[in-house]
Formats: sequence, C-alpha cells, structure tokens
Amino acid sequence: MKRKEALADAIAASNGSTDPGSRFYKLRNPGQLKAFIPRHIRDERGFRIFDSHIDGYRALLHDLDVKCNGKSTFGVGPQTPLHQALPLFGVEVSENVVSFLQKVFDFEIDEHISLAFFAE
Repeated sequence: MKRKEALADAIAASNGSTDPGSRFYKLRNPGQLKAFIPRHIRDERGFRIFDSHIDGYRALLHDLDVKCNGKSTFGVGPQTPLHQALPLFGVEVSENVVSFLQKVFDFEIDEHISLAFFAE
C-alpha cells in the first residue's frame, strides 16, 4: 500500500466522497480541492468540479505529491505536520484521518507526523 494513496483514501473518506448526498460526491472532488487556475471548472464556492471520481482522485494524489515532496508554493512541505495540512483538504478534525491511517498501517501514528512520511 502506497502511503500517499492511504492518505488520499483517508481524506476522501473524511470528506464523505462516497456519500451520494455529499457536495463533494456530486462534484467528484474527494479532496475538496479549490480551483486556482482559470481553466479549472468550479462551483460557486470555488471548489473544482471533475468529470469523474477517478479524475478528482488523481488530482488529489497530485496535490498530495506536490505538498509531500516540497514542490508546493503555498508554504506546505515535507516537514508540515499532518494536522496542519488537513484543513487544506477540508478536514478540520484530524482524528478520523489518523484513525483510518492507523488501521491501514497497523501501527500507531499521530496527527503530528510529517508529510514526509507519505512522500515515498
């Protein structure tokens, strides 16, 4: 299991991406990604709209790759603690993400783990 994919899954689950009643299910945007480039299709609140769940998931993986590997221009990098990065993906309380990740990896981690752990 790739660590970055596990983090993407945890974010998506926390955002209700499989709940047909959720806003982000309808937007096909499991990472609650905002549109920053004019060509990106967005809703009235600035969230990206994707054609498919796969497209939204790939965009989430790309965004995590940028942040975990220190390529972000938003001041988020490998040394950023998980709990500080999660609000960028719409996750205000890190407890569910941490619990999800502990089940995936079968060992204790906490919200202070750095994004470098997920960089692979």
